[in-house]
Amino acid sequence: MDYKGYLISHGGKIRSNNEDNGYLDGQYRKDDRCFFWKCNHEKKGSILAGVFDGVGGEDCGEIASRIAAETLDSIGKKGRVSAMFEKYVHIANRKILDAADDSGMASTFVLLSVEDDVYHFCNMGDSRGYLLRGRKLFKMTKDHNMVSKMVARGVLTPEQARNHPDRHTIYQYLGMRTDEGMVIEPYIGGAVRALKGDICLLCSDGLTDMVTEVKIATILAGDHLLEDKARILLETALNNGGRDNITILLTESK
Repeated sequence: MDYKGYLISHGGKIRSNNEDNGYLDGQYRKDDRCFFWKCNHEKKGSILAGVFDGVGGEDCGEIASRIAAETLDSIGKKGRVSAMFEKYVHIANRKILDAADDSGMASTFVLLSVEDDVYHFCNMGDSRGYLLRGRKLFKMTKDHNMVSKMVARGVLTPEQARNHPDRHTIYQYLGMRTDEGMVIEPYIGGAVRALKGDICLLCSDGLTDMVTEVKIATILAGDHLLEDKARILLETALNNGGRDNITILLTESK
């Protein structure tokens, strides 16, 4: 099958800088000062994509997310990325730590590697990956935050978790100090065979904090071009407050 990809990233309405980055088959943001950017790509049989949400404030988070994207670009040139997810995480983690000094910068990420028409997802933190098949939206990643643990234990409902003050307290990310006893445990999803008409969404939490999964599914299932679906998602997040950086990456199998 052929795969079409479209990426759009916006700093949002509150932040003065955009700490997100994204990757689409060799394309990523190289200028840390860029507030809004987009790109697209088409490829047969495979595609490599990622979204990175930098943490660390001014002049830090955007560096961490760029390092994560640069590392993916390097790993992507060496073969099947799904077989190197663990290697990618450890290399990117080390590079961010080396660059961090005492800044404490870090980055979450979500990756999608499509290989021979099979989806492979991987993530750390609260950047998410979804698959829309038919009109149903499937979450393909795991949130590594404290409220997700509380939902799993039945302490919170999903609705309560959406607005909980600890929803952004993450325990897995690139930039973890393993010498202090922290253990790197990325989520690696199982292989899923691609079908014609599938749409995959990778995004930072700037989208999912502002737009519900029900609304996301409705937009993705609508009768619009892929680029228009990404634009509508972005506009919806901005209209709902745009309190964080927003990065949206869509792929479509054709």
